[in-house]
Amino acid sequence: MTATALRGREVLVDRLRSFRAAAYERGNLPGESGKPIDCWPAGVTAPAGEHLREVIIREGCARTIETGLGLGLATLWIADGLLSQPEHAALEHVTIDPHQVWCDHAGVRTVREAGMEPFTRVLLEESCLALPRLLEQKAKFDLAFIDGAHHFDHKYLDVFYALRLVRPGGLVVLDDHWLPATQMILAFFTTNLGIKLEMPDPDHPGARFAYLRVPRQWPQREWNHYVEFSRDTLPPFPWRK
Repeated sequence: MTATALRGREVLVDRLRSFRAAAYERGNLPGESGKPIDCWPAGVTAPAGEHLREVIIREGCARTIETGLGLGLATLWIADGLLSQPEHAALEHVTIDPHQVWCDHAGVRTVREAGMEPFTRVLLEESCLALPRLLEQKAKFDLAFIDGAHHFDHKYLDVFYALRLVRPGGLVVLDDHWLPATQMILAFFTTNLGIKLEMPDPDHPGARFAYLRVPRQWPQREWNHYVEFSRDTLPPFPWRK
């Protein structure tokens, strides 16, 4: 990366962090109409967001994808992680959310005002439509953050496609693993596909996240392969902490 490009990225980082710090201090983000939208309970906390940023840096991510833009708080941390890696000249983040009306399009405004537009693409549509289209376009990502619809069927499809969109060895990060639907999804993919589940220290701020490591080689299954699964098949963990 050239010195000029590096300085430009530093300007973006400063703008993003200033915007984010002000949002956490106020406890709200403005919608498109100017109405303030409370950060919680929908938004990610600062300690959890910092952990997500650290994961993106550790994994060496240059391209990320997210379901569930919401207010854009998690997006701010993801973008910070991407921008903190000067070895990557080209960055891309794709965020998918068809339901910005509930928050007066605060997430869309966050992307714009925090300076993320140059490398962030917002898709205001159902992830069950956007993800397979990206797969058909042969898009590839280093990490996926799944925090869209929390019903079992929608979240299952998000994970199903994310595991195919993320490069071998990359990560699919699931938020809100305390939800029974999320736990059943984790149980299916770990038992039937043998995908490695990684959990942080339960006392760590990142304990709200669960990680599925994309296999470098997918298992070969018989045509009628099926393994019974339930939440009881998950490893011991204080899931509701």
